Amino acid sequence: ETPRGEDGSEDAIRSSTVEEEEGGEEEPALVAIMHRLATLADPLLHEDDTCVLALSLVNIALETMSDEDIDDALSTRYPRLLTIMQNDLCRNLLRLSTSPDLTILGLALRVIFNLFNSIKDHLKVQLEVFLTSVHLRTLSFSTPPNSANSNERVWSSSPERRELALESLLEFCREPMLMADLYLNYDCDINCTNLFETICVTLARVANPENESADRSGNGGEGESDGQQSSDDDDGDDDAAVTQYQKPRLNILNRLALEGVLAVI
Repeated sequence: ETPRGEDGSEDAIRSSTVEEEEGGEEEPALVAIMHRLATLADPLLHEDDTCVLALSLVNIALETMSDEDIDDALSTRYPRLLTIMQNDLCRNLLRLSTSPDLTILGLALRVIFNLFNSIKDHLKVQLEVFLTSVHLRTLSFSTPPNSANSNERVWSSSPERRELALESLLEFCREPMLMADLYLNYDCDINCTNLFETICVTLARVANPENESADRSGNGGEGESDGQQSSDDDDGDDDAAVTQYQKPRLNILNRLALEGVLAVI
């Protein structure tokens, strides 16, 4: 796995924060609670159980507040709340997305989606970082470090992590007008990643069942003995010919990616 912050993702999130306004007023309870939850979600300071609890409570807060309430709180009454969500919470979500614990990864992906639904107008940089550094990286290929063949490819993540990333990406694809907004705000911006193009290419690649051979290459026939191989040459040739032209079956990952392609269309 890529060390946290190695690709500059955390720096990008940190540099996009809104400057905190100075004031002598007492901090509202909403701001104090969100700040505490964002701090508890830091995997560098707290155990996994604490991070799970913090993510669960953040999810509840985002899902129960209406969009109007959040926009009003961020834009007028509590500007520091926006700073906390843009900076502390998003930075810790990026760290949690590298956790090997699938429960933590699933909760982090859910918070990312709820943040997008709640304050997407304030998270242009953060959304780009999350989609490229979490979703798309999880669904990418990589070359084995000790491989002699430079063309050999393996999935960079386990099937379980890819399934969670696909389910989250599918939620984004089902959002009305999201793909058009991505194209206009990112692909048409020379300073941003071509998110729309990359998402479509990634979904199409994962939807292809033939790419699943990257996880299974070189594993077939290792348990056969020499005697069995020599005695069943003719039958083996026939079976190989049938297998060669047999269409690969779609698994759950292929189906989720295909749903994403259809949602984009």
